[in-house]
Amino acid sequence: MLRLPALALLAPALSSAQIELTEIESIPAGPTTSLRADGQGYFEKVVIRRPEALTKLDGLLRLNPALSQVLPALPELLASARVSDRFDQLYDRKIRYLQKGGQLTTHNFYDCATALLMQHPQSGRRLLWVQADMDVVTDGSDPVRYPELSHYHAARQSDWYLPQTAYQFGSTGGLRNPFLDYYPAAEKRLQHYRTLFEKEREADPGFVWRRLLEAVDLQESRLKTRHLSGPTRRSLLAQEDPFIVLSLDWFRGSGPWIPKMGDYAAVLYRDQIYPALLGEAGPTFKAGEASLRLAQHLNPQASGRVRAIDALEVSYLVFLQTAGPRQAPDLAQWHEKVAHYLEEIGGLGPGTSLHHWPPLPPKTPAKQPSVDPTR
Repeated sequence: MLRLPALALLAPALSSAQIELTEIESIPAGPTTSLRADGQGYFEKVVIRRPEALTKLDGLLRLNPALSQVLPALPELLASARVSDRFDQLYDRKIRYLQKGGQLTTHNFYDCATALLMQHPQSGRRLLWVQADMDVVTDGSDPVRYPELSHYHAARQSDWYLPQTAYQFGSTGGLRNPFLDYYPAAEKRLQHYRTLFEKEREADPGFVWRRLLEAVDLQESRLKTRHLSGPTRRSLLAQEDPFIVLSLDWFRGSGPWIPKMGDYAAVLYRDQIYPALLGEAGPTFKAGEASLRLAQHLNPQASGRVRAIDALEVSYLVFLQTAGPRQAPDLAQWHEKVAHYLEEIGGLGPGTSLHHWPPLPPKTPAKQPSVDPTR
């Protein structure tokens, strides 16, 4: 029996490479032939230590002692707060992900300390408070602001880059998104390499060329998931727009306590607070993610490969039911809106001010070299 004490579940699909073993007890169970035939695997039970959501002020202050300074009304908000059902659902999904053979490090399993639903007693303003770490999303493309493929080089260093975000707006005005040409050209190049590797495999049956062909197949399948579904629409740009991400499942359902794409948000880290937008939906088994611009402001080393904040020190405040008509990002308007909603939950403490995001200089068009499928 494998033990990681607290919640027991049958998980025959798990292997010792996919979980961290802290205690192993082996038990006699019969002949090898019978055990192999029953198809149940060699784990009888896995016990997972499942976290409880923080609900008290002292628990949050241990993560960030500046919270009371930045938000003096936090004790009042916590007095009637309740744990969102999304917190338990998040950890349910993590466990199902493990049951299906997925892999999560301890860090990625314990990425969310709480998800609280709050309402200010005077203004009635509803708030979703998520306490988590901060991973980095680099998604998005917009030919109006970033017209050339070379403008996306920093974003595309992430293995998970997608050329669009869930928050889309406006029209490209006839401008052509550079990824409309990039992905078909990349597929042609992969087909070219497939032909070369197939010839090599015919001459050499060793594993090298077989593995290279498998790699080509994998990249072809990944490219198909990255094609633009709305090429005439514009997306947020993770490199330019400060936005946050919630799990896709957190948007399901309806009602005053369900977040909506485009809700305004504030991100609180140490004694600083930043205006943002809820602009993307992420994987169903993780929490704590923000756009490249926001992440790099908190940690200049952050990138599509480097997490911005390891500790559970980041507070994501989503002002529920505040999404308006989708439009091009206006950072001055975002600041004004978030400042207003912060006042509705008691305002900021003395000496604390809401961060101002300066506009970034526009990207200048650069001549893009043509893509040769045979190179």
